[in-house]
Amino acid sequence: EEALTNAIPLSSYLVQELQQGQDLRKEEGRAALLQSAKPLLKQIAAPLLSVMLRKRFAEIAGIPREELESLLDIKPLPQIRRGAPLVQARDTSLPIPLRLAALVMAQPSLTAGCDVDLQDANEPEFIFLRQVIDFCRDHPNVQAAGQIEAGLAETAAKSLLDRTVRFLAMEEQEFSWSAEQIEVVFQDGLAKMKKELEKKFTQARYRTAKSTADLKTSAAPNAK
Repeated sequence: EEALTNAIPLSSYLVQELQQGQDLRKEEGRAALLQSAKPLLKQIAAPLLSVMLRKRFAEIAGIPREELESLLDIKPLPQIRRGAPLVQARDTSLPIPLRLAALVMAQPSLTAGCDVDLQDANEPEFIFLRQVIDFCRDHPNVQAAGQIEAGLAETAAKSLLDRTVRFLAMEEQEFSWSAEQIEVVFQDGLAKMKKELEKKFTQARYRTAKSTADLKTSAAPNAK
């Protein structure tokens, strides 16, 4: 845990390692760096880390990310329409708990304002959100989404983690979010989720009460 807390973001570490010995002031040095990065970029499966590394190496080489992908013959990332509203999700079917989990991964300090009680919410998406929040609270010095992704790899549902990270990677690819924007979107989503949970719990209480009443009604003739 101490190593995870004190570690620099994985993307920064990998770039630093490949930069060693390369004179990036010269075209030859930048070209050599890209060739060294090619196997790494082809192998990385984590969407968020892949996005960050492609962007960073493209910046170092002074070329667009799309040109980097073409030169290195790596599969392009999905193209997304630019200029869409910040609050519009790329995955329109992404449940609110997963959207909130993505925002927490982008800005872990949001957990301080997350006062919703998830202990009785047993659906997989709510459990996953609770895991993300708990991890960030247990590791207050961890700030990189890639570190959170790595820390949850062994405990969280892989399909939900992959889907959330993919959503976050696609959003970060197009937008430079400010802390204030993330806070606004998070609080809006949190309010919607609270309403959704209250509705679920109200329906559950109604079903329990009705079931109890039905049992009493069916047992009444036997009591006579």
